[in-house]
Amino acid sequence: MPRLRHLRHREATPPAVPTGLSGNQNNNDHVLNWDDNTEPDLAGYNVYDSETSGSGYVKLNTSLVTSSNYTNVDAAPGNHYYVVTAVDTSNNESGYSNELHMQGQN
Repeated sequence: MPRLRHLRHREATPPAVPTGLSGNQNNNDHVLNWDDNTEPDLAGYNVYDSETSGSGYVKLNTSLVTSSNYTNVDAAPGNHYYVVTAVDTSNNESGYSNELHMQGQN
């Protein structure tokens, strides 16, 4: 008789897009805040930055951010365009939040 495997069904619906992205500048640090997502299977958030509005985003965090805030310590001089995504426990990632523009100090 063949062995049956139990396959775990992977949920395919991504979390909602994070809302309310805002930021404050504290010397050279950019302190970002956004509204909490409410999905029960939320694993955390990814924070992205670009020098160009609307494209070229690079993920800043090495592991998921587990709270709805992030500090880019010693942000480089120039333009910073930040977006945030939400990630669930099945690794589904939402679309980008609203974009936040901040200026790094020289």
